[in-house]
Amino acid sequence: FLCSCVCCLIRTRRSWKPNVSTKTFKSEILQELLKTKVTTSVIRTIRNVHQGSFDRYLIKTDEKVLRYPVAIDMKRRILAIYKQRALDGIDKSKLPKPQPVPVFEKKTAPTTASTEPSPVKNAS
Repeated sequence: FLCSCVCCLIRTRRSWKPNVSTKTFKSEILQELLKTKVTTSVIRTIRNVHQGSFDRYLIKTDEKVLRYPVAIDMKRRILAIYKQRALDGIDKSKLPKPQPVPVFEKKTAPTTASTEPSPVKNAS
């Protein structure tokens, strides 16, 4: 319990600040060193979840989470190189030729030649 004196009623609000540090990561895809500011939680995520690969972290992380234009630009550069490598590795002559897309006609109800009812045979 607190006493009711004035010194106990005055409180200072606690402010929380992120633990940000400048870190240099090596990008295997871009073949360059990337100096960025990251939080310690991101460093732990890169080390534990993405096996220490900064490239994997950028690729797997959503752009909404990355938030900063520099990080989003790095991610897009890495993805562009991945796509280019994938296209370069494919032998275009072995790919199947694209088949034409079939056009389906709209089916309508079959029309009969005569609109008269068919004669009914008597069973007698």
